[in-house]
Amino acid sequence: MADTVTGADYIVSSLPISSIVEGCVDDLISSGTIKKGAIWVDTTSGVPSVSSRIHSKLQDVGVSYLDCGVAGGPGAAEKGTLSAMVGGDQEELHKVTPVLDLMMGKVVHIGPVGSGHAVKVTQTLLEAPNQVPQSIKPLNPRLLVGCQQHATCDQHLDYL
Repeated sequence: MADTVTGADYIVSSLPISSIVEGCVDDLISSGTIKKGAIWVDTTSGVPSVSSRIHSKLQDVGVSYLDCGVAGGPGAAEKGTLSAMVGGDQEELHKVTPVLDLMMGKVVHIGPVGSGHAVKVTQTLLEAPNQVPQSIKPLNPRLLVGCQQHATCDQHLDYL
């Protein structure tokens, strides 16, 4: 990854979980390959508390960090019409918006670092009951959300 980000003004990452992003950040900081003044946009469905830690680490080396919850699914990704819910400094978001506009149909500043990922977690949990097949909808939705948290959202439990 170091070769990819060396000298880059903007870094857009989408990794499976926040701990992997944090590991990449740690490696890149220790290798000195991130350009001072760069902006890192993290589109991982991340954990807000980890996003705050990543932000602090990058800020210490002069790199900005934006957490960016993304919605719309594979179809919107193929069409470039995803929606982005961004946490972080609004001025930094303004600088990187032309890059995000290449992938997103809508980019909205939500608030401080962590809020983009927090909104994404909330959206995911609210949509969970709608993903259940009709044949099992009589199940208690609270049980469904609990199962989904355990199965796919374990990383968010420290925040929720």
